[in-house]
Amino acid sequence: MKIQELSVDLETYSDVDIAKCGVYKYAESDNFEILLFGVSVDGGDVVVYDLACGDTIPKEIMDALTDDTVTKWAFNASFERICISNWLKKHYPDKFKGYSIPEDPASKYLDPASWKCTMIWSAYMGLPLSLEGVGAVLKLQDQKMKEGKDLIRYFCSPCKATKVNGGRTRNLPEHAPDKWETFKTYNKCDVDVEMAIKQKLSRFPVPDFVWDEYHLDQKINDRGIMLDMAVVENAIAFDEKSKASLMVAMQNITNLDNPNSVVQMKQWLSENGIEAESLGKKDVAVMIKDTTGDVADALKLRLQLAKSSVKKYQAMQNAVCNDGRAHGMFQFYGANRSGRWAGRLIQLQNLPQNHLPDLADAREIVRTGDYDMLQLLYDDIPDTLSQLIRTAFIAKPGYKFIVSDYSAIEGPLHQICLYHIHISICIGQIIFDNSRNLFKSCYLCSILSVVTGKHFISIINFTHYHWIKDSVVSDAFHHIVQAIPLIQMKRMIVEWFDGVDVKHRYSTLHGLYRHL
Repeated sequence: MKIQELSVDLETYSDVDIAKCGVYKYAESDNFEILLFGVSVDGGDVVVYDLACGDTIPKEIMDALTDDTVTKWAFNASFERICISNWLKKHYPDKFKGYSIPEDPASKYLDPASWKCTMIWSAYMGLPLSLEGVGAVLKLQDQKMKEGKDLIRYFCSPCKATKVNGGRTRNLPEHAPDKWETFKTYNKCDVDVEMAIKQKLSRFPVPDFVWDEYHLDQKINDRGIMLDMAVVENAIAFDEKSKASLMVAMQNITNLDNPNSVVQMKQWLSENGIEAESLGKKDVAVMIKDTTGDVADALKLRLQLAKSSVKKYQAMQNAVCNDGRAHGMFQFYGANRSGRWAGRLIQLQNLPQNHLPDLADAREIVRTGDYDMLQLLYDDIPDTLSQLIRTAFIAKPGYKFIVSDYSAIEGPLHQICLYHIHISICIGQIIFDNSRNLFKSCYLCSILSVVTGKHFISIINFTHYHWIKDSVVSDAFHHIVQAIPLIQMKRMIVEWFDGVDVKHRYSTLHGLYRHL
């Protein structure tokens, strides 16, 4: 019988730090390999294939991995999909097939359309983004093994060479057979927990349009964004030179061994008549206005030293893959209360603005590596480098970026939502008092509101009606509340909350009612 569904969990090894570099760079390392392949076919018993010790995956499962009609499930499925994509290309290139034209960077990965993620399902219901967290909240019979972190640290990343371990830089199964058997049990347990989550949430399915958004997100991450590494690497080098010269200048003014030390700097300021409680950026900026001479100069230099412009460039250097692109920049449903995307690695949602009138000239100076020219033309090198961060992202030859953004879109949208509230239903205890302004009230209401056709259901307590006092909002809240059978909805909530920790109930309400 043809396989309909797989539930998969991998244990892998790579010499690349996945936390710093992301799964795309992690999996394309020459040293990457899959150690354990845990799988359940069509909801059956979990089988662990020990690839590190010579096991092979059956042909029918191998075929199912690249069959777009077979649904593949995993917790954080993007990890499994990207890892399997690279593993197939390396070991079974005849079985791998991408989902786009060869010129498209996304063609290097398996089609996400046949993959679904229990982490996204959990996030949609307002649950944590970790397998351990979800299992704890749902009080599942099968829980993630606590030994997992230590086992992953032991087998899945390089180890430090010591006399005790014979100078090796990697731990293999033969170095700790007992731990390896426990690791295999851990792998099996993870698949069991993932399947238990799927079963627990089965009454509250994710709508198809959300899965469509997830698959689009995966394609965006697969495609990535190209980086001008000449700009990136020169900016990092320029920042090091700039900070070295700024440090020397501060030492000449203050005569301190380490003027970047908060303790030493506070003492020096005190000796010069300035008592500073904090040396944060905002506090230093305020002090500069009230000081002159050497004190003002030292504070200005400290402000430049505190500029973290280079961190974005370092994140680019860490994340860039062999194709010159950074992949995996976004986490779908990263904000699991509201469903918004979250930034990862470089954090593209939080880039400094640029206001340099000669931006293109400054960029060319950095790209060509002319530090002396940059120092001659620009007084504040850290600030200049910060403003050039956006220019490190480039389109492929023959193309250009068209960038747009909404200006303060949240406020207008919140008010529009309130004008279209037709039904108010009380479910969780939310108290709005007279002191809250309209914007805050709108913001909280829109977070706690979910669309059902043309209606918005606002989540308040069944038994305690705390109406918003703001006039515009209260008008919307006094519409008919009997439109939806409360008994039926309350029964659903009781069923859902059975076995869910009290402290997590509020966080799950939003996700629970999105499907109604």
